[in-house]
Formats: sequence, structure tokens, C-alpha cells
Amino acid sequence: VVLVLDASASMGTEDVQPNRFFLARNALLSLVARLSGDRFALVAFEGEAYPLVPLTLDADAIGLFLDTVEPGIVPAPGTSLGAGLVRGLDLFVDPARNNKVMVLGSDGEDLEGEVGAAVARAREMGVVIHAVGVGTPAGGPVPDVDDKGVRRGVKQEEDGSGPHISRLDAAALESIARATGGTFAPLSSTDTSLWQLAAAIEGMEQKT
Repeated sequence: VVLVLDASASMGTEDVQPNRFFLARNALLSLVARLSGDRFALVAFEGEAYPLVPLTLDADAIGLFLDTVEPGIVPAPGTSLGAGLVRGLDLFVDPARNNKVMVLGSDGEDLEGEVGAAVARAREMGVVIHAVGVGTPAGGPVPDVDDKGVRRGVKQEEDGSGPHISRLDAAALESIARATGGTFAPLSSTDTSLWQLAAAIEGMEQKT
């Protein structure tokens, strides 16, 4: 199971409490805790993607890195869902092994494109992508945070028309999941259990 976590600025949006990133990270932590004995890897992405942990049985290592990740950890600002998916696919080092799963935690905002090619490659590799959506359709302003993590207000539109509003793109996430035989699971402030995804993964054939 490769966890792909969106660490872009929009994940700091507070249209769900306390913010999107906190909910997505908690959901992935609970998934790792439930699926003990499975191998996990972790990728964080913004404009580019960085693998933080390769596939490992060490759930504590995954938890440690999840605890330290925060929006802005990747030095390339932006949002490239495609880059996150491609880097996640690169972590499946044994092409002969079946039952490869990716869990994408994101608000679905994609500023760079390239998702289609990544999804096509996932299908060729037999990777099922489950998408975890966080945020609301109404959205909210994106916090503006400096290099030291100090909040300076909210991000503004480049044309000066007001604050930049980020919204959950559930349709984009649903299409990624559907194309690979996965499921789409929206998170809420009151439910981050991901029990449906956990049950789907638990139902797959396991191999020692």
C-alpha cells in the first residue's frame, strides 16, 4: 500500500476542522494502524513529489514521517496530482507481485495536469487507486504561510480580485479511483476512519 499525501498549500484550508491536511493525515494514520502486517510506503507531493518512506513493514516509521509532514514540506510549490501518482507507482519495485494499492489523500486540486498518463500507467501495472477526498464543495480561502510556518493571512488571486478560494474537486478524485477499480471516500470532520477502504484492502489476497 503506497500512501500518496497532498502537502500543497490548499490542504491548509480550514473548510473542514481543523484543516484538510490534519484530517487527511489522521485518516492515513488510522488506516496504517488497522492494516497491521501490510507493507506501506509514503509519498508527499506539491508541485513535485518526494518519496519519504519506501515499502516497509515498519508501521512506526510510516507513523513517524506522517507526524512530521506538513503543507509546504516539498520545496516545489504548486499541486501536481500526476507527479504524486507517478512517484508512488515507482515505489512498487516488484512488477510480478499482485495486489498493489495506492491511497491518495487530496482535495483534488490539480494545477499541473498529467493525471491521465499516471492513471493509464497504474492500470497497466494493475494498481488500484483509492482516493480520499478532503474539503467541501463550497471551499475556503487558502492560508498564506511564510518559510518559517508563520501565517501572514490568506492567498490572494493574481488579478487582485480577492482571496483565492480552494474547493474540493470530488469529480476528479472519483474519476481517478473509478478508472483503476478503486473507491472514493470523502472525509468529514467527524469521520476519518476510512473503514470502507480498509475493508476493501483487507479483502484482497495476501502474500507472505
